[in-house]
Amino acid sequence: MKKLRAFASITAILRTNRKNKYGEYTVCIRITKDRKVSLLSTPYSSPKKYWDNKIQRPNGKHYDVDELDKYLDDTISEFKKIMKELSATEDYYSAKQVVDIYSARNQPSVKTSAQPEITFKEFYEKLLNRMEKKGQYKTRETYIASVAWLNKFKKLEDILFTDLTLTFFEELLAFMISKKEEEEKPPFKPSTLFGYFKNYLAIMSKAVAENIITPSCTNYKGFKLSQFKVAVNLIAIPASQMVDIMTLKLQPNTSIWNSRNYIVFSFLSSGINLVDMAKLKKENLRDSRIEYIRSKTGERCVFKLNPKTEEILKFYEGYTHADYLFPILLKDYSKKQLHNRVKTVSRIVNKDLKEIARQCRIESNLTFYVGRHTCATELKYSGIPDSAIGEGFGHGSSKSIKNYLKRLPDKNIDLLSDILYQKIMTPKCGADSAKKTVRKLKRPLVKAK
Repeated sequence: MKKLRAFASITAILRTNRKNKYGEYTVCIRITKDRKVSLLSTPYSSPKKYWDNKIQRPNGKHYDVDELDKYLDDTISEFKKIMKELSATEDYYSAKQVVDIYSARNQPSVKTSAQPEITFKEFYEKLLNRMEKKGQYKTRETYIASVAWLNKFKKLEDILFTDLTLTFFEELLAFMISKKEEEEKPPFKPSTLFGYFKNYLAIMSKAVAENIITPSCTNYKGFKLSQFKVAVNLIAIPASQMVDIMTLKLQPNTSIWNSRNYIVFSFLSSGINLVDMAKLKKENLRDSRIEYIRSKTGERCVFKLNPKTEEILKFYEGYTHADYLFPILLKDYSKKQLHNRVKTVSRIVNKDLKEIARQCRIESNLTFYVGRHTCATELKYSGIPDSAIGEGFGHGSSKSIKNYLKRLPDKNIDLLSDILYQKIMTPKCGADSAKKTVRKLKRPLVKAK
């Protein structure tokens, strides 16, 4: 009597029920047999927009399309080979057996005693290439700056993953400090050293995650990033000085006039940053609110317009490229060109803000991000609960703000905008109005629909 062979299928899928820390989804291989499913998680991930659900493969825009395609072909071929072997020897086998056998045959521990097939330099260059394809230009620049010092200490082509030990990093740190002294240049800021060494360890972690090396190859245990960590100094100015900036007489349609508009708009708009302002289009404007996806985190952000921010937007009607709300992006740019354009505009804006600070007699170092930090500070001083607004509003603590706004219904977000506008634009009655608004905000949150 012939054996009955149950139907089995093998497909690649994007597991969209959970994001990784980079905001992407894990690529998995799914085997289905006898209506039972077993999954193999691959070392690859992808945003939804780079995955084609029709063919269950990455599309042409995926940053690792060729490498991922080859990996999926090879793995599925190996699955089929295992199934063929089992069919010849077993009357019955499950989907889980196939995955278990594959996993056992491809344990990363086989690399423990030997050097990985890819060198540190090759893996680093692969990461840079991937970041460029993903449009992560700012992160890419920080990696380049970090590894430049690594290359000064020891040529990259001579560095092995197993070289990156506790002793290596301690000697590297000593070299960097002494080099600055030799060149008679200002010493490193603790935050700079923290960023550099964080990137070195991040490269190692990524290599482990992608099975380039095993955890046993990371011999830097005992090297503490906390030795560099210092309290982040988030500069905020008094509300009265923000009023001085708003009322400063400037020649319309000049660079400094635009820069003043940008920081005022940011301050009154939940601290929106310059790159997100640059990308705002008419399609982001809905029912007197701006709704957009934050470039840094990929999270939805929304804020209510007030008379002042509406006035600023009115200035630029008819003077912008395409449907942009601000005259920052003057043409259609590639991702890299957009990054460079915003970087250039940021330098111009911060230079103009220094002149504004001089004219307003503001002693603090006025930069565009001061508007963001001042926004958070004023909300806190207005009595917003600490559970709603974190201690800071910058790189170190924006996560708490993001998490709060993510769960806050639009009606309550509108109240935050109202508080700032009432305090700044109507100083005589603004304090009382703000208190009333805060009381509304302290009530149980309106359930989001």
